[in-house]
Amino acid sequence: MYILDVDTPIESCCAKIIGAIYRLNDEEDKLLAVVGDKKYTDEEIKEMLAFQEKFFVTEIELDK
Repeated sequence: MYILDVDTPIESCCAKIIGAIYRLNDEEDKLLAVVGDKKYTDEEIKEMLAFQEKFFVTEIELDK
């Protein structure tokens, strides 16, 4: 799971699931979550997660 609006280590949180990243060349998909109400575009999410997801072919699906 990626918590998009938290950039420091945390032990727990209450977050809202806003979508998922599907890894087309891997078995492990990831949920996307936010603690606040901020909305993110696919491009913003790709930029934030490029450090890890650059190794995979991915599709992002956001809740509408």
